[in-house]
Amino acid sequence: MSEGCFDLAKLAKEKGNIAFKRKDYAIARLLYTQAMEIDPSQYLYPLNSAIANLKLERWCDAESDATTALKLAPDNLAAIFRRGLARTELHHWSLARQDIQAFLDRGGSATEGHVVLAAITHLEATSTTNLINDRSSDSSEVFDNLPLDEISGFAVRDSKIGGKGVFATREFKRGDMILREKPLTTMTKSSVFADMEAGVRNMLPENLARFLSLHNAHTGDCEFPSRAAEIYTSNLLVFTNGTVGVGFRASRINHSCAPNVRHSFHSATGELRIYALGPIREGEEIFNMYFSGRYIYGVPRAVRQAELRMVFNFTCACAVCTLPTEAGQASDARRVRLAELSDRIPQFGLTEGVQRLRTAVDGVHLLREEGFLADADEFTRGAEVVCAYHSDWASAKYWAGVTYRTRLDEFGEGSGQVEQVREAFLEPKSIPTAGLGPQEDFGGIRLDWKA
Repeated sequence: MSEGCFDLAKLAKEKGNIAFKRKDYAIARLLYTQAMEIDPSQYLYPLNSAIANLKLERWCDAESDATTALKLAPDNLAAIFRRGLARTELHHWSLARQDIQAFLDRGGSATEGHVVLAAITHLEATSTTNLINDRSSDSSEVFDNLPLDEISGFAVRDSKIGGKGVFATREFKRGDMILREKPLTTMTKSSVFADMEAGVRNMLPENLARFLSLHNAHTGDCEFPSRAAEIYTSNLLVFTNGTVGVGFRASRINHSCAPNVRHSFHSATGELRIYALGPIREGEEIFNMYFSGRYIYGVPRAVRQAELRMVFNFTCACAVCTLPTEAGQASDARRVRLAELSDRIPQFGLTEGVQRLRTAVDGVHLLREEGFLADADEFTRGAEVVCAYHSDWASAKYWAGVTYRTRLDEFGEGSGQVEQVREAFLEPKSIPTAGLGPQEDFGGIRLDWKA
């Protein structure tokens, strides 16, 4: 049925027609099937799916789709004819002959009908085998056999936390880019669903098929204006540049409050990229964080789970959220403390160098104690400014280097996050307030963790 002014089923059919015209019958079939699932009341969707299945030699599927179309539109000549073709290929001679004769009796093309009747008679008389080349038994979907990325190293398997997950098929180390793809759609956080729907309308047929194949955690939720909005919200990722987006491959990765990868949007290439936060063993499940920053590392379990349920409609069962009571309470305490430390950082002035640096050290060490491998730069960024203000160039270089290497590992070369800190790392004296304060040495304040 139509969803207000945004008829997603009709859009899927229209995109399927585009794919069909360019002879991409597999994508066309998938889009017609998705249209049928969205709106099972329209006969055109199974009718179109029937012809796509005929092109793909999926004779049983074509027969089934044509029969479905006839239940909705009993006198549709195209459906009768297509079912007759499918039954001919299935060697159902009598049923095929009945369909084609009905097609002729109801005013169908005499030329087409008699050609098929003659073919049925000939094939029935000459067929010496019951072997039927029907590909309907091939249950694999269009995208099931595609690699998750051109960077080989992933497989989709059953996850111990439920459903499917993405698993490493080779080892990764911190800083390895493990996935990159163009998002199916992006928009700013402040955008409304109408903007998202415009993005969906503009998708290429294959991308709309990918989008509609994604998990829908909000089916039938009256809070959302359309199925497209339900799917979008179920799979969105928040980027650090103020945008949100949906990645087809990235959407396969489960969430964890102690992730081993992180995602970002690479503005220069328009790519969604995912980097390893630490060593990942072969066979280990890949976990991303659907929210980022202190919304994960800085809030206790109950708050995280409430937010994840509200947006993604699932209860997190990651390793952190399923800790035993005592260990879970200790984790919550660390995360609350991390939020407090994060809040303190902007309050330090340039003359409070020791306090500022010790807060950075405490924050990074507490992140590691919590087993959270991302976001050390949220505590170290700006430490170089204090050091440069007091003309401690070695310390300024050190802290700028920690931030730079952290961002390089987590966001990649050429990312906006890396470019923001590159100049301070290469030349601390370029910092605007460098050398303006009294000289002071902070060489005794360092991390015991290697960035």
